[in-house]
Amino acid sequence: MTRTRSAPSKSYEACEDKRSEQRLLHKWTRYSSAKLEEVEETLLSALRKPFESIFVDVGQCVGTNDKIRTVALNRESDNIPVLLLHGLGAGVGLWVLNLDAIADHRPMYAIDILGFGRSSHPKYDEDPIAAERQFVASIEAWRVAMGLERMYILGHSMGGYLACSYSITHPQR
Repeated sequence: MTRTRSAPSKSYEACEDKRSEQRLLHKWTRYSSAKLEEVEETLLSALRKPFESIFVDVGQCVGTNDKIRTVALNRESDNIPVLLLHGLGAGVGLWVLNLDAIADHRPMYAIDILGFGRSSHPKYDEDPIAAERQFVASIEAWRVAMGLERMYILGHSMGGYLACSYSITHPQR
């Protein structure tokens, strides 16, 4: 038995037009910051524990006035804190299902890495090694600004790479 493919019907074309239209709706617009804040607020509303959402001034790590968006839970604990670093194209919302559990035992911080989410979006160096150093420097500047002596770092994907790079550069932290 042989099967033949018929020419696409008009309903197929209409479906393709609809998909193209949906892709356009998902592109970033000048209203994206407000939409990001709204969506993130919805995600964070799932948390059971109280949290703080702050913008930490890290100075001139990459740009002229860099700020790192930080979500903090259980800051009053004396245990060594955990810093969560998201992967490429993500933000603090990636961790929403993990934040409460980690904060049961220690201070917990999730940041939007510079250039992502609601943090500042500076222009990184075009040289990959220099850019990596800038990412690591921004994490160290964040640690200093937060007044943390030591911390554990947990990263996902690119965040895992930066956690390793930071740990190699700052093993005492």
